[in-house]
Amino acid sequence: FPFIIAGGPAISSNPIPLAKFIDFFVIGEVEPIIDILLDSLVNRNLKEVYTSIPGLYKPGKLTERIYVKDLDFAPHAIRQVISNLKDTFTSSFLLEVSRGCKIGCRFCLEYFLYFPKRERSLKNIINIIEDGLLLTQTNKLVIISSAFLDHSQIKDILLFLNEKKINFSVPSIRIAEIDDELIKLIASSGQHTLTIAPESHCEHLRNIINKKFDNDLFFDIIKKAKEAGIKNLKLYFMLGIPGEKTEDFNDLDIFLSRIISLGFSPSSI
Repeated sequence: FPFIIAGGPAISSNPIPLAKFIDFFVIGEVEPIIDILLDSLVNRNLKEVYTSIPGLYKPGKLTERIYVKDLDFAPHAIRQVISNLKDTFTSSFLLEVSRGCKIGCRFCLEYFLYFPKRERSLKNIINIIEDGLLLTQTNKLVIISSAFLDHSQIKDILLFLNEKKINFSVPSIRIAEIDDELIKLIASSGQHTLTIAPESHCEHLRNIINKKFDNDLFFDIIKKAKEAGIKNLKLYFMLGIPGEKTEDFNDLDIFLSRIISLGFSPSSI
């Protein structure tokens, strides 16, 4: 003692570089084993730690990734620590509505570490919001799920937040999953910035990384977002996708110019 245990996405992807410094690694999600792990450590039951608890990796030990089967049975922090800094995540209540993603973009570590895609029920989410905002003493909420718009009850969640006049912001959206009603629900919250990760302006490059959507659909969504009151865009692009050519890179100017022609200023992108 003390036992040194590490976990998280980087550890789950490759624990070997830290093997000399860590006694055990949690591969996957800790919720299924957290109770028995803490009990074993408190009671110094090292034999149980070594032999009986799944998901713990030690060099030379065959280990399977563990994960929560049903997010409604996974704990969610409701009394969160916030700072006095304005306009930061640390001044907001962080809400996880789902975990994992069903799309499988080929560059995305999170997809491979957190599949299958799971979601919390609307009832559970509402309880977390009501208790969390009360105990954390804030009215600002940030949704942090990776496949946010893919939630089966996403419109009901946003309607609840709007009806309760809760100031919320959403993570990066997938173009293929958003429609007019969702755009209006997001904009009506007072959110002025829409975050999108096209990854590339070229459809053929997006197909390579399995991020498939039509450019015309993208610009149609951007136009409707502007009309709904969205003032700023945060866009993420990747350079160096396999198969990318110099002319592909040069065409990015044309892509951005078309966004500007829809009413966004260069400084707002």
